[in-house]
Amino acid sequence: MKEKITHRPDMMDLAVNHYDVLNFSHESMVLGKDNLELDVCKFITMYHFFNTLTLDDAKRASYHDDEEYKNKLSNQVVDAIKLRNAALMYNAKDSLEAYYPLTYSLFALNNFLIIEFDRCMRERKYPKIKNAIFRSQMQFKMLKKIKAILVLVDNNLIEEAFNPLRSLYELYMIYLTLDNCDAKVVERYRRYVEYQFEYQKTNTIAKEVEDSFNNLKNNGSKITKIDYLNFGWLDSILEYNYINIDERKYRIVDIANYLDMKYKSQIGSILYKNFRECSPLSHGFTGFLEFYSTKQSLCERVCYILDFLATDISSSYQFKLELNNINVLEYMQGFYKQQLEYDKTINENSKLRESLNKNYVNRIR
Repeated sequence: MKEKITHRPDMMDLAVNHYDVLNFSHESMVLGKDNLELDVCKFITMYHFFNTLTLDDAKRASYHDDEEYKNKLSNQVVDAIKLRNAALMYNAKDSLEAYYPLTYSLFALNNFLIIEFDRCMRERKYPKIKNAIFRSQMQFKMLKKIKAILVLVDNNLIEEAFNPLRSLYELYMIYLTLDNCDAKVVERYRRYVEYQFEYQKTNTIAKEVEDSFNNLKNNGSKITKIDYLNFGWLDSILEYNYINIDERKYRIVDIANYLDMKYKSQIGSILYKNFRECSPLSHGFTGFLEFYSTKQSLCERVCYILDFLATDISSSYQFKLELNNINVLEYMQGFYKQQLEYDKTINENSKLRESLNKNYVNRIR
């Protein structure tokens, strides 16, 4: 397969444009230097592993003599190389994890968005939308959160990635809540964030928070002062005030309920479910994880948000999600959809699930 791919007519242009050093020696492969042949081997390994994920050994072996499958795998590797300059921008090229199609496509899309975001900022192409500066700051913050998660995954620090993932979900829920709100609502949110920092440093609560909190307590609310410090800014949203005072929790679950109402869908409930499922892994040692299943679950949660975020950002800044004639969002969506289908099969087959989690590295080899 390596020879088949490296001798394709279209490979030389790709090699010149996507590799700093064209080093074809076996020594360079052993030393792990940045070179085309080593990359091609990693792509073949991980894309073949992905394609045959739920197959038994006999079926997997039959593909070795299947010319149609070899052509498909060859095309997959070439497409992956076209995205290489974005996908391998921040991660460790000596890792195999980053070459797994779902992880690789996440790196490609997220890094592409960061590159385009930076370009728009340099060229001063700001979106002509409501609360443009604040929205841009939130968008970029979420892209950086995703980058942090992917770097941890790339280094096999799966459990440690759930803390920034939990933070990402909270940030995204707040982002959706403040979308299209008046500037005064956004400003109140920003003040409350500053009040939280001040409380952590001095253990004192701002007068604005104290006064509003006391007013709620006088009207029968049973909330705590810290909950109000964290989410008291919700009072500035008109629709939130339709909730009875004694039913307001001033916790993230209120944001979930508000989003369900605002978008007339279950998006708030879905985001809150994913947020809560991250919590146990964010608060301490949880024992030994099922490596493969946990990793894919984490990546799929990132896909869910990045899917929405990519469309939102490209629409705001009016750029195409295209790199070397490949739609980077559709590229990610394809592997995301396939991974979800695999999960159904894996979860229904206990032996396959156990094999993937216990013998993940051996299966790749």
